[in-house]
Amino acid sequence: MSEICPDFSTAAMKRPHPCYENPDPKSQLKPNTTCTLKYIKMRPDGIPANYPYLTPKVPGLYANKGVHEHLPVPFFEFRGPGAPPPDLGAPGDVYIDLTPAAHVLYARAEEQWCAWPGPAAALDDLLGHPHFVDCTGARYLWVHPRDGVEWVCVRTVMRRQQALRAAGILTAARLIGDYLRNEATPVKRSPAKRPRIFSKESDAESEAELSDAFYPSKRARIRASGNSASAKSTVSARRPKRPSPDRQLEDELADGELQELRTQKRGLMTAVEERAAGGRAGRAAAIIQMLKKEYTGSCNPAPIPTADEARQRLPDLRCRVDEGLSHVFLRVHSVSRS
Repeated sequence: MSEICPDFSTAAMKRPHPCYENPDPKSQLKPNTTCTLKYIKMRPDGIPANYPYLTPKVPGLYANKGVHEHLPVPFFEFRGPGAPPPDLGAPGDVYIDLTPAAHVLYARAEEQWCAWPGPAAALDDLLGHPHFVDCTGARYLWVHPRDGVEWVCVRTVMRRQQALRAAGILTAARLIGDYLRNEATPVKRSPAKRPRIFSKESDAESEAELSDAFYPSKRARIRASGNSASAKSTVSARRPKRPSPDRQLEDELADGELQELRTQKRGLMTAVEERAAGGRAGRAAAIIQMLKKEYTGSCNPAPIPTADEARQRLPDLRCRVDEGLSHVFLRVHSVSRS
């Protein structure tokens, strides 16, 4: 008996869901079509009174400390190459065309299969669940690259459309292909977390739990919505922390002292160089004066000899000049070494 219908006569008119009546449906036209049972997480007050099926609780599903605040609405996810066969599916079931590079998603309406127009379509053009259209718990077909095909609320649709536009992902084939690739290479999860294979509910808790791994929600929301407050808070959070006034004063004093020390160092280096240059110049001048005195003392002026006298005195003069030059060379060498 349904939890949402206290009227026993109304509950008696409902029947079990086709997913429970036939848990392993087969197609005569495409026998290789596979199926997986999935659920929509619905609040009891979001299920309309004219919903034709019973909504029994599933043990261990959507239970919070033994209290079932949500009810599971089942649907099948079929897969196969090409379009879905007409002899398969009930209202609310979905079908994925596995044709490479041309994936298409379908949803079963009351009488036929309809193709999903993609994430860029307007809300009026999206496929709504045939049993949850004109009600508070309206659900629309969507594809999540990790959680797969879902029936989600309008708030989730709008949030994901905004993020996908910012990311430049606007085709259904791209989303479906990402989902199939991610499913083929599952991501390792913590053992404490249960694998999320069910659709999301419309309350605020489910909105906070939606994946941020694919949808660039944090950046996209700031760029697309133009929320200046959020942008300022994000930028301010990335700025380095300013130092305290005491720390700033210490840094300024340290910079001033360092500059003063550098100036003193340059002055000392200049003085040392000037003294060294002056010392070298003084020593050179002293050596020159000494050589002049010695040369002058050894070469006293004398009367100019005649030609005959010069010829006689020339060998002796040459010896004296050689001795004088040798003496000067030795003196210069000894002074330079000292």
